[in-house]
Amino acid sequence: MKFRSDINALRAIAVIGVLWFHFSPMTLSGGFVGVDVFFVISGYLMTAIIIKGLKDKNFRTLNFYKARFKRITPALSFMCLALMIFGALTLPPVDLITLSNHVLASVTFLSNLIYYREAGYFDAASHDKWLLHTWSLSVEWQFYIVYPLVLSFLYKIFKDKGIKFALFVGTLSSFIISLYASYHLPNAAYYMLPTRAWQMTIGGIACVFPLVFNTTWSRYLQSVGVMIILFSYVFIDNSMAWPGSYSLLPIIGTYLVLISNVNNSYFTNNFLFRNIGKWSYSIYLWHWPIVVFGYYHSYESWWIVGVPLSILCGIASYYLIECNAVKTIGRFWVLITKPLVLLALVLIVSAFAILSDGLPSRYPDAFNQVNNTSISSPYRETCHISSYKLPSESCEYFSTNVRWATLGDSHAVELSYELAKKLEKIDEGVKHFSFSGCLPSYEKKETFSTCTKWLNESVQTILDDDRIENVVIIFRYSGAFFGDNINSYPLIEDYVVSERVLNMAESIDSMISILAKNKKRVFVFYPVPELGMPIKKIVSKAFLKIQKVDNINGVSREYYNSRNQFIMRRFNNGSYLSNVHFLKPSAVLCDEDNCFAVKNSKSMYFDANHLSTYGAQELVKLIEIIE
Repeated sequence: MKFRSDINALRAIAVIGVLWFHFSPMTLSGGFVGVDVFFVISGYLMTAIIIKGLKDKNFRTLNFYKARFKRITPALSFMCLALMIFGALTLPPVDLITLSNHVLASVTFLSNLIYYREAGYFDAASHDKWLLHTWSLSVEWQFYIVYPLVLSFLYKIFKDKGIKFALFVGTLSSFIISLYASYHLPNAAYYMLPTRAWQMTIGGIACVFPLVFNTTWSRYLQSVGVMIILFSYVFIDNSMAWPGSYSLLPIIGTYLVLISNVNNSYFTNNFLFRNIGKWSYSIYLWHWPIVVFGYYHSYESWWIVGVPLSILCGIASYYLIECNAVKTIGRFWVLITKPLVLLALVLIVSAFAILSDGLPSRYPDAFNQVNNTSISSPYRETCHISSYKLPSESCEYFSTNVRWATLGDSHAVELSYELAKKLEKIDEGVKHFSFSGCLPSYEKKETFSTCTKWLNESVQTILDDDRIENVVIIFRYSGAFFGDNINSYPLIEDYVVSERVLNMAESIDSMISILAKNKKRVFVFYPVPELGMPIKKIVSKAFLKIQKVDNINGVSREYYNSRNQFIMRRFNNGSYLSNVHFLKPSAVLCDEDNCFAVKNSKSMYFDANHLSTYGAQELVKLIEIIE
């Protein structure tokens, strides 16, 4: 296919948006849509390659796969191999094992499935995932597997008309699925091929329906398309359901640039875009690990170093790996940069790190002991939900004599598990209700939040279950009210109590009230202290500063009290029935001045705000269990 400088320029715009957003999200809120631009470009190019091959009667699906493999795998595998070496030198065992698993998922193009199950793209926890950005490569590769098979089949039977019709139907179907899933299954919508396919097939439509305009109109369309993309970078933010209806903005903008087919404008031929576009794939590969590195070490204004470093690494990767332009180094370099050799090296190194338990001998026992206790509930993946599920299907453990229910957001998961373990000794069980990032929205309309329907039905399920006598409620209240604290810590902000916040607070009171009227006892936890950074980073920093790691402070009591003053005042001053018992995590997780990140050589957390199973054990001590 003839080189198109306008497509190369689109790549430059896409990768610049992604870099800007990841290094400074506050200054370019919609830069993440650069990935959507990449998807449209990919769909256009793949359609052009396949259609040309079919018409020339020389298209071979296996050859197509081999070409895609040679294009994508070498630079990806090399970056993963470098990251594994870095991890072996610097990361603690638990993190090295996680990295190794993510490397395996990335080079086998399954990482979108892994990250869909682990965390949302915009969650604070995403900054601990060195290869999160490879989800888009996995989606593209899955598209590459299916797409040529479908087009080849349709062309064989229906020729051009069948392909054109199928592209329209497929695009519309995928877009409708995307609209629904963006609101009801947000994680799946973001990471999965069925909800992303339409963005690539839009590129296919631009290819199979080429439109011819005069020079003036072509330049006009290109300018409008570029402006729409740039506008979406500024207008869109991560609070919008994605890829929902708003994603039409960058998609339409990219489509207009593609159909305008202008290759001699300043946009397409300026020095910056020519080169950034050329290096874009490698820049994209390297930028996110560099973002995570800066976040891991809490470097301020990291973008000043991180952006040029990403570009330099991208340039090196482009020439050394993508182009293999330094064959003069010798046969060894030529050998190790072959796609299959690189892939094999990555698989071997990653598997070795996993099988050796993260090479724990690199660290002293005290450090390993703390990191090994930074664990979540073994039932987190199976019993905790992030999209609607019938509350009646919620997990029950570890006794059929279910007398207890736990209700809340993700902060309820480890508490449920540890409470159930304790109750098992007296043959009582727990029914566990938790929904990731759930906003307290009992008795609100379903449109209030993605979990409102679930929460209303969960409360009713508890009320209708005569077995349940005791209910434990826990939410990340201030996170729901005012957002994450990671980006602002350690600043103590003056939070604005909006009408929406008041609605959530009233919802909590209503939920407590109706449960207390119908159940024997209701236990309500005050907020769990939120750390200013992930626990593993706190422990690593303490170790590097040669500090003892048996007891490590997380945040000050002053910060904890200020961050949570709204909900604590409401609980302190509210009027509740006598069978409502308020429990304070600070009683077991804090001393007079600070709240612990590590206590008695055990990690109290497994990330920046979720308690580990050991931290949850401390909370369970506060619950009075009558035998």
